[in-house]
Amino acid sequence: MSRSILSQLERSFSFICFSFICFNLISGTVLSQDTEAAPENKQLQENAKALEDALGEEESVPLDATKEEISIQKDLAHEAKLQDLLRNLSSPDERVRIEAGMELRDASRIGDTTLLSQTLKRGNNIDKQLFIIEALSKLGDKRAGEALRFETRHGELESQRAATLALGKLQTDWPIPILVRTLRQEKDEELRKRAASALGLIGSTQAVYAIRTSLSKLEDAPGAKNAAYYALDKALNNIDPQRLDTEMPPGMRHTLFHNGMKYYFYHPEVRKGASALRSGLKPWLLVCIHDGDLAASDIFSVCWRTAKRKQMAVLVPTFDNITYPEYGNFNIRGKRADLKLLELIEFVGKQAGLSVREIYLFGYGTGGDFAHRFTMAHPRRIARVAFEASEFTKPDPEYLFPRGLSKTPLASDIELDMYSYLKTDMMLISRKESPTFKDSKSYAEAIQNYADVNGIKTRLVTRTVDVRFEIWNEAEKFLFAYDY
Repeated sequence: MSRSILSQLERSFSFICFSFICFNLISGTVLSQDTEAAPENKQLQENAKALEDALGEEESVPLDATKEEISIQKDLAHEAKLQDLLRNLSSPDERVRIEAGMELRDASRIGDTTLLSQTLKRGNNIDKQLFIIEALSKLGDKRAGEALRFETRHGELESQRAATLALGKLQTDWPIPILVRTLRQEKDEELRKRAASALGLIGSTQAVYAIRTSLSKLEDAPGAKNAAYYALDKALNNIDPQRLDTEMPPGMRHTLFHNGMKYYFYHPEVRKGASALRSGLKPWLLVCIHDGDLAASDIFSVCWRTAKRKQMAVLVPTFDNITYPEYGNFNIRGKRADLKLLELIEFVGKQAGLSVREIYLFGYGTGGDFAHRFTMAHPRRIARVAFEASEFTKPDPEYLFPRGLSKTPLASDIELDMYSYLKTDMMLISRKESPTFKDSKSYAEAIQNYADVNGIKTRLVTRTVDVRFEIWNEAEKFLFAYDY
């Protein structure tokens, strides 16, 4: 090969090597620049993703959005969501209202107090009022005080009660004069009970003084007086929410506590079929539910005498007015009363060795409301039940529970089995002097009509008494006489 050709090849190879080296140098510089910029780009991408999450998938977010811009956009999105929920609370559909209200309680934050307070004062339906009050109670913002005070004077009775209790959750002394006046002077005893409970929640020196000086003025309202005694214990920190009594010797009447709930309990020392060679049968359990007067110890004394004679155990829970203000409908908007009773039944059954797969149940007044709804919701846990009630769950699927049979978002675990309910041994006792005597008769007719339409032979029986002390006499005969 000639020297000229070799020289030409060497020059070409040198050019190729030089080009390759330059390319690598340039590429390395660019790569280095991209690597240095990566953290900044990553942060911008994270900011954009956060804002897209706040606004929804359909919104596009600039890559260079700042944290301040993202915060503003989130606030605007939250306010828009809040306005939508408030509009849905005015829906003619009860289910839509309840679902919106539940979401409002969870989504509300301190900055929403002003808007919620203004909306409360313009309220147009009871569901909307109650959910806004619950949201304000959860926030505990003192700025809500004026709107709640306004509701206690101008709202419907149900929202007045809720707003009265909510004033106590603000943890401030200024509502004390309002609460004292309500406790001492209001005609509605439920309102007086809520006022006592609110004072207990405030718990200050002034609140304790207000409760103590009001006790002598509550002789005409036993429910308010018992609520005031409990509120006083609450204010003085005499109630331990963690207390769990496990010692319950047989043959004795006990006053015990289960995670803050006070209850009365007895189980027999001598059991049926017991002998020197065998321990006897596990006793059955009778559960008795007090009326709105909160006099649990009184109904325990009545039920205990029968239980002792029948060699049964007896349990009377105390549904206090702070934790379970609406226990008659399971306190469905708050801590569930029916679930608490089931928990307590399992506990005493295990501790005392009882047969609790099925129980005997009795209640009157508000306790009867609870007993009849507990039987509807948990019919397989009932051996026999007798009740005299003030309010009823209508056998109508057009209404949500506890007013009717349809499942409510407030308690999605409750699915009413009307066949099992109608096949439960139960007695409805109507009291002639009761203001709800006609409602009781109407409920019995509605149940019978529902059973006829659906081809079910109901086991409901009815009795009518003249006065309150006759209620237990009828209930006792039904509960413990299988040939009644």
